[in-house]
Amino acid sequence: MRIAVLHNRYRLPGGEDAVVEREIELLSDFGHVLHLFSVDNTSISREGVGLAARTIWSRPAAEAVDRFLEQTQCDLVHVHNTFPLLSPSVYSVAARRGLPVVQTLHNFRLLCPSATFFRDGRICTECLGRPVPWPAVRYACYRNDRRATTAVATMLAVHRLRGTWSREVDAFIALTEFARARFVTGGLPAERIHVRPNYVPDPIAIRAESRSDQGHAVYVGRLSEEKGIRVLIEAWKAVPIPLVVLGDGPLGDEIRAAAPSHVDFRGHVSHMKVLETMARAAFAVVPSTCFEGLPMAVLDAFALGVPVLASDLGSLAEIVEEGVDGRLFRHGDARNLGEVARELAADPEDRARLGDEARATYERLYTKQMALSSLERIYEEAIRSRRRRSEE
Repeated sequence: MRIAVLHNRYRLPGGEDAVVEREIELLSDFGHVLHLFSVDNTSISREGVGLAARTIWSRPAAEAVDRFLEQTQCDLVHVHNTFPLLSPSVYSVAARRGLPVVQTLHNFRLLCPSATFFRDGRICTECLGRPVPWPAVRYACYRNDRRATTAVATMLAVHRLRGTWSREVDAFIALTEFARARFVTGGLPAERIHVRPNYVPDPIAIRAESRSDQGHAVYVGRLSEEKGIRVLIEAWKAVPIPLVVLGDGPLGDEIRAAAPSHVDFRGHVSHMKVLETMARAAFAVVPSTCFEGLPMAVLDAFALGVPVLASDLGSLAEIVEEGVDGRLFRHGDARNLGEVARELAADPEDRARLGDEARATYERLYTKQMALSSLERIYEEAIRSRRRRSEE
């Protein structure tokens, strides 16, 4: 199959960008022909006042994608991110050519202008299910900028009214059942939303070389409020084992100043270094206070046979099974996080059991083979859906 992949890259590379690269490599390895059309948010500073209009409908992007599809003669279009430079105009280009379209729902942008359902330190779903997400404008949810939020909210309202996603996308990929339920509530056609998790390559060499469980915990991620980093640092004042923190962010200076001495901040490191550090950890901690998609840190830990201690919020309570491949704590509750962390720290035998089950979960759900078969199945369903609807 010849597949066109459309993706608006972020200014700083993130999990979505890594997923796109992995899926292209995966499909190419198994005989599919992939053509990538991407734009980069580093050009936004040059866009000026025209950016708001382009967020809603970008004629330049539509024209460029149309030429790209003409040149590549693909059988299917897989869209990952259109915000803000590609815009939803690219769906119409594919639809006019009669091409089936698949959209991966990496975050909640189609339901929430900030994409996170997180505002003022708490979960907020005021815009969920509304034709016009006006509460987001009121609170300036996108980048704390009312003008920018208005542009995003207008984009969502216009394309809901136009029926862009219901008419021009043949299959959606949600990463978890929790996410799927939110998108159904938000108005996407339930029969076209398929649940398919991301995958991570099997870190065989790192598992073989590492000396497991050296008694420290590890956090991998952005140092920002929605990731629960304040909760984590507060909890660790009462947890005796070392904590290694990999990553940085807007709360970096504040968190480093507040942390106890046995927290080791190492900043941004390569993914290989993340895996090497995690492979030697007693457990990984994911303390998010927002609705996550499918954190790569969880999948990496499972692949390495490392148990995960996660908040019980949203999809995390679906991904991590309490007492089986990890432990859960009450989200936002530093005291409860500390209690569960101390229990894990004090019981190496239970950590070993949880780690074995974490690896089993990876082998059951998140391998390359599972990812390929599920993606090919969704592509075939999208082709059938486009054919049925074109005959109606």
